[in-house]
This record gives sequence, structure tokens and C-alpha cells, in this order.
Amino acid sequence: MSGYRQERPLPGTARNVRRDEMQMEASNQMKPVVRSVTSTGPRGRIPQQSPVTAFLREIGLGQYAQALRTHGFEDLETLMAMREEHMREVGMATGHIVKLKRHLCECEPNHFLATASPLRASIGGPRKVDSSLVAMTAVQRSWQQVKELGTDVAGGLFYKKFFEVEPSAKALFPMSVRLRYKNWDSDQQETDDMSESPALRRLWGRFIEVIGSAVAGLQDTAKMVPMLRELGMRHVGYGLKAEYFDLAGAILLEILADWLGESFNKEVENAWVMVSGFVIATIASGYTAAVEGIRAKEGELRSLMVLV
Repeated sequence: MSGYRQERPLPGTARNVRRDEMQMEASNQMKPVVRSVTSTGPRGRIPQQSPVTAFLREIGLGQYAQALRTHGFEDLETLMAMREEHMREVGMATGHIVKLKRHLCECEPNHFLATASPLRASIGGPRKVDSSLVAMTAVQRSWQQVKELGTDVAGGLFYKKFFEVEPSAKALFPMSVRLRYKNWDSDQQETDDMSESPALRRLWGRFIEVIGSAVAGLQDTAKMVPMLRELGMRHVGYGLKAEYFDLAGAILLEILADWLGESFNKEVENAWVMVSGFVIATIASGYTAAVEGIRAKEGELRSLMVLV
């Protein structure tokens, strides 16, 4: 006999068993190859090319990469849906939670789809995902709801509530001011009745749109700073009170809570608080800088008058 086993046709059940054995052998032969790509050790650490790891390292939170992997946050789409309670479960410090949420808010849905891992790209490119469904976070959906309501409608709710709390603010918007913001392509007329002012709805709708688009990650907040500071500086001569800034933030959150209802959860609220606070604080900083500049000039003039 030769040293080779003679192969014979296998009957029904035996053939199936042999087929299963061959499949298992092939699978076992492939496993080391897969491990060499996706693991650096027995615990299966995150691959160095993981987009989640790269993102966390980029924002200075790379120390949480392994913890997030352990809890199932293995891709950027899943990371986008991460909630504050999940962040606390992985042991994130409060300041790091705020930092991660801020950076997640700044990212557009398509940003994450475009930064798919090299391993996925080598298999056939990133998956096609409907960004309006899967990649859209609860925060982004809240902005979508506001837009469906209409930013002008939201602006109307805002200014009416503001005047209700601070009636003296009406003096800032005489007819001459309101006409600057009138939509001249519309048939709606501006009247002396400020409770139904198309111009004020449009004005405050723009304000809400700036904040909402930033909340949804559609604007680079860093690039907004010069524009927001200049906006604050321009309001110095309008008789604006410094306390109006904080009031505006509180009223915005109140109308959002009323309109969005149960969908205005803690995660959504925190995002709006953080971004609206940033926008309003930046406008206020421009206003304060202009006020201080005027006071400094006045002081210089008084000093010159004394010398004369």
C-alpha cells in the first residue's frame, strides 16, 4: 500500500460531515490572518487604523479608545449616537464628556461617513448610509424639527416671549428698525402692532438659524467668532442691556422645550445649552469690548480736557 489514503465517494450523511469538517478547517486557517489585521494581542485591542481611535486622539481623548471598544462603540456612526449616560459608564470625567459632546456636535453626518476605516475601504468602500436616518443624531433631529416648524415661526415665539418677560425691550424695535428686516418680496405688511411683526419673526428666525445650524454641526463655530463679535459690537449704540444676553439664552431653551416635547431630552438640551451659550457669549464679548473701548475713549477725552 502507498502512504496515501484512498479517497472513496462518501455516502449522504458522511459526505455532509466531511464537508463541514473541511469548512471548519478552512475557517480556522483564516482566523490568524484576521487576527493579524484587527488585533494586536489576545484581548483584541482597537486596530491602529480605527477611525474611532483616530478621532479620539485628534481631540485629545485617546485614553478612552479601549473602553469605548469594550462597550461596543467600534465605528463612528455608533459613536455619533453615544449619550451622556454611556460616556459616564466608560468612566469619562465630566470635563471630558463636555469636550467629546462638543466635538461630536461640530461634526457633520457626512464627515463620519467619509472617514470610514481603511479596512472597510479595501473591502469595497464605505457603506451607503442615509444620513437623514442613521447618521443623524438626536441633536440634529431636533434642529430638523425646528426647521420643519419654520425658523420664522420659532423666531415669532421667541420675540413674543422675550417681550412678555422684558417689555422695555420693545423700545429697541421702532418701525424704522423693523423695516430694515422686512422681507420686501412678501405681501405681509409691518404695522404698529408688534405682537404680529413679520420683520421681527424674520430677524429672530435668523438668530435661531445661526444657533441651530451650529448645534447640528453644519457650521464651523470657530469661524463664526469674528462675525459674532462684530454683531455684538454693532449693538452698543442700540440701547441694549447686558442682561438681555442671558435672557435670550433662557428663552430660547424654553421655547425649544415647549415645541420639541419629549424629544428635548437631556442630551439634546445639553447640546443646545452648550452651543447657544457659546454663540451668545461670543456676541456678548463683542458688545462688552465695544463698551469698554468707548469708555476708554471717553476717559482719554476727559483727560485731554483737563490738560487744556
